[in-house]
Amino acid sequence: MAVSPAVTTLCDNSNEVFLDVAKLLLTYADNILRCPNEEKYRSIRIGNPTFSAKLLPVKGAVECLFEMGFEEESSMSFFLTLQSNFQHVMLYENLELQQKALSHIPHQELSSAAQHKLKEAEEADPDCKLGIEEFLVLELLRYNNPEKLLETRRGRCGEWANCFTLCCRALGLEARYIWCSTDHVWTEIYSVAQHRWLHCDSCENVCDKPLLYEVGWGKKLAYVLAFSKDQEAGYVFTPTEKERSDRLLHVCYIASKDQYCRLSSSSEVVRGWDQCVWKKESVFRKVEDDWQMVYIARTEGSSMGRISWKFDFSAVEMKVKSVSIRASSQTFDTGRVCWYLQSGQTTTEFSGDGKMQSFPSLCGSSDFIVEAQLCDGSWQHSQLFRQSLKETEEPSFEILIHLEDA
Repeated sequence: MAVSPAVTTLCDNSNEVFLDVAKLLLTYADNILRCPNEEKYRSIRIGNPTFSAKLLPVKGAVECLFEMGFEEESSMSFFLTLQSNFQHVMLYENLELQQKALSHIPHQELSSAAQHKLKEAEEADPDCKLGIEEFLVLELLRYNNPEKLLETRRGRCGEWANCFTLCCRALGLEARYIWCSTDHVWTEIYSVAQHRWLHCDSCENVCDKPLLYEVGWGKKLAYVLAFSKDQEAGYVFTPTEKERSDRLLHVCYIASKDQYCRLSSSSEVVRGWDQCVWKKESVFRKVEDDWQMVYIARTEGSSMGRISWKFDFSAVEMKVKSVSIRASSQTFDTGRVCWYLQSGQTTTEFSGDGKMQSFPSLCGSSDFIVEAQLCDGSWQHSQLFRQSLKETEEPSFEILIHLEDA
């Protein structure tokens, strides 16, 4: 029997992604077969987190839904555009393509010029808050010749942004492709020194002028969305007004309830283990109904799983006075869990023994990331936050941060 075009496309993904999507598609089909008259099973809300996170970015997934009999509504075209952009930015991570981009630009000269201008800036102002990223991207913007960058040697804003984003990734810069629904695209570069994303429009040869379109052009912007290889990167803990006033950020995660509780902000609750995560890779929440236990594990078949949480206080001009962390993990046989605390160029490994630990080395930092890596043994041999479903109040993960003015 011939395989459908959508399934063929779906098979181009990794085994892990294919199996995750196939399982979800079979669930949709099973629900309809079991309850053919249930309207809720015959439609998919495109704003649903499962659809937008697990199907939309995957090649062939939405096409499989169409082949199953689902029909496109008017709003679906918008999400198909998002799907296309999600898939397109992964081209920038192709090493052969990056090497080809580097062969068309004098990257050594650009890097040397950027280093020289950064040194001049730091000598002129010892408190200079710029980094190598800003100067390197300015040098690259000045090298704005499509005849040397593009084989087609022509293009509009889309071609400029497309090529420029690729060149930035080839140079090792954190870059993302920005799409606006009112017909414009540009690039953003992450500044490590300033802890923020910089607007870069290679077509207009400008950097860090995000109001160019609305103020300069009088253009009314609607949806403006960023696309990058780190599609799962997202949530950043920043202080609320109350937390700034109290100079305190206190958050915990309770595995049995699958919820975060922000104790320092009127005990605000966020449900879902991945809703406050900065990045995650090959991990999922496992519920053992027979043993009445729950935990985070790496996906079956993966060699390593990663999950991280980010805290950033630079935007409110505050820094860490003290920080304490409680992390719990459990291993079996040859499984391993490694916990890391990262701030700037410093990485500290710590234990997931479930005890509160202090980190004096973080004093004065304006941001940090907590990361757990699960590896070795079988996928079930490395577990985070293992807890009985009956333990409804005990936090599995807790971070207590005292703040002060920067």
